[in-house]
Amino acid sequence: MKKCLTLLIVLCTLFATVSCDLSTSTKTDYQDTADISIVETTEPTTTKTKTDFYDYLIILDGNVTSPNSAGAVDVQMEFRNKSEKEVKYIYYTVTPYNAVDRPVACAVTGKSDIRLQFTGPLKADSNLIDYIWRDVWYGYAIDHYVIKKIEIDFMDGETVSFDTNLPMPLF
Repeated sequence: MKKCLTLLIVLCTLFATVSCDLSTSTKTDYQDTADISIVETTEPTTTKTKTDFYDYLIILDGNVTSPNSAGAVDVQMEFRNKSEKEVKYIYYTVTPYNAVDRPVACAVTGKSDIRLQFTGPLKADSNLIDYIWRDVWYGYAIDHYVIKKIEIDFMDGETVSFDTNLPMPLF
């Protein structure tokens, strides 16, 4: 039993640090060239105010799935590019919370904050995109998440960053 638990922790840790392509679905638009991966947090970029990000990005909703048999939780988010520029990458720094709004750490990695990466291109003023990042955290107490930061890299080289503290789901 101890060997199985150790193997599970090693595999989960490896999975959490490796970039992975995931199947995606959209409601009104599909980007064949887009992929999703989970990456570690890196240095911050220039940060604008919380409300400024609405000029660039619309986030309609987001949820976590119920934990699977191994305790893995997926992150789902619906968003669209509202800007007049084509997006190269979007990074979301997210933190899981339990049902009483306390931050929760991943049972495998011990980390709470994680940086989710969306890879475009995402056309200017795009249609709604519905994405799922798989097996983001492990834990049976995870109920929802908060988007702490959004970073957007545009194809022209401009990068904008926003501290948000936006709870998901919104309603």
